Amino acid sequence: MSGLTSPVFELVSMGLRYWLVFLAVLIIWRAVRLMQKDNRLYRKTLRQLPDAGLVGELVDLETGEAFPLPREGMIGSGRASDIRLDDIRRRAVEIAFRAGYGIKLIPSHRKHSMRLDDEGIRPGGDYALHGSVLEIGGRAYRFRLFEGLDVPERKTVPAAPYMAEPLAQEDVWSGQMVMAAPPPLPPGESDFSQAAQSWPVSVDIGFPPPRDEYRTPQEDVPIDGEYWQPPQEWEGHDGY
Repeated sequence: MSGLTSPVFELVSMGLRYWLVFLAVLIIWRAVRLMQKDNRLYRKTLRQLPDAGLVGELVDLETGEAFPLPREGMIGSGRASDIRLDDIRRRAVEIAFRAGYGIKLIPSHRKHSMRLDDEGIRPGGDYALHGSVLEIGGRAYRFRLFEGLDVPERKTVPAAPYMAEPLAQEDVWSGQMVMAAPPPLPPGESDFSQAAQSWPVSVDIGFPPPRDEYRTPQEDVPIDGEYWQPPQEWEGHDGY
């Protein structure tokens, strides 16, 4: 059985050792190049689509400043936070979009003062919907989600209708008396002159004496010699 001599075996084993190191370096270099290429393509896509990877924005209700809201990220004051806010912890709350539920808010610390829609956020997390208000760091922020996302509608409690205080019985009677009272008369006129208004006579049945179409009640009062006289053929019409 023939075999390699000792010096040749040592040279071959030494060469294979460096060859394996060379292959490892080549694989790492190729992997780094591919990662850099993917990163450049990702940044180029983001420049063409500014809203790519976002689900909405977080708006400061006091200043009106809007912060892009990613699908997943962190809200805090640290540099690594996706949404950086002042006067809060470096890692305050984690956010994650869940289709059919909304934006899940998971506090990073069990003891916190954050509130969502006037209610404290549970340690296990709560879901924010379009229009929900987050109170954190002494300020209020509103979630505004993009249209078309699979999120339920936010249920709002309808405002109670305004009901005026009921009036006392004396006030009701006084109001009725005031409404029933006639308007004041101008100077120089009396109640009788106001009531004595003329009206048209549109029905004539034949036997009252003809008169003017417009007559006042004073003119309808008969005087001596002006009583109505029945016609001659009137006798016997009523059976007498």
